[in-house]
Amino acid sequence: MSAVDMALWDLNGKHFGEPIHRLLGGKQHERIKAYASILFGRDGRQTEEIGRRWIKAGYQAAKFGWEPMGQSEALDLELVRGARAGVGDDATLLIDAGCVWDARTALQRAHAFAEFKIGWLEEPLRPGDVEGYVWLRDRSPVPIAAGEAECGRESFRPLIDRHALDVYQVDLSRCGFTDGAYLRARVEEIGARLCNHCYTSPVTVAASLHWLATCRDAFLFEDCVDESPMRNQLTNETFQAENGWITVPDRPGLGLTLNEEFIGKYLVAESGR
Repeated sequence: MSAVDMALWDLNGKHFGEPIHRLLGGKQHERIKAYASILFGRDGRQTEEIGRRWIKAGYQAAKFGWEPMGQSEALDLELVRGARAGVGDDATLLIDAGCVWDARTALQRAHAFAEFKIGWLEEPLRPGDVEGYVWLRDRSPVPIAAGEAECGRESFRPLIDRHALDVYQVDLSRCGFTDGAYLRARVEEIGARLCNHCYTSPVTVAASLHWLATCRDAFLFEDCVDESPMRNQLTNETFQAENGWITVPDRPGLGLTLNEEFIGKYLVAESGR
């Protein structure tokens, strides 16, 4: 449903010759500070090297996530310590746990990670654990972020109604623009913060830029730096931060064109046709 929703908004924008952010009420940001979104290294030393690489590339913020976090307390601390060493004292550091703990363990890690001044602790619990997130957010010394797995307003409603998060991460490929606009209003109403979630597809990157630009308090944009063909060749346009900032597109609709040659190369034909 979200894919159809996004396509219809794209067609509407192209019909009227307007970018989607204007159809959503108008952008409030010309550009947004981007964070380099990347996986942890195998240990603290490799994670430090990765962080240093992206700070050198111009980013002022970085997020590390998923494996091998969750294997042991010692390794968890080593990874975060290495991440902070790599990005330096002045950069924004975000940590994505990848749904690996129960609430009590997550609270212990939140206290331990607070020493490294992390901007948020993302998805420490499994999706759907609303009670756990409410309990954790009320006690955590660092902001708690989640939401990438939620699909639409009904999925997000318990989290918003219970004020379960500090940062609500909306994935436009799972919510579409229609529910995205609703979620923007609800989250702003309760005084929480919004951020996009997107990793591989430049279509979702473009959609996220249009949507997040209309959010009053948009403060960070997730910018995947994974070097995959899907991320870099699916569209003819490039949507990537420059010197740590990403610019909101102003072309009609989503503001992109698909690379038909790339699509044809990887298209899987339906059998019997």
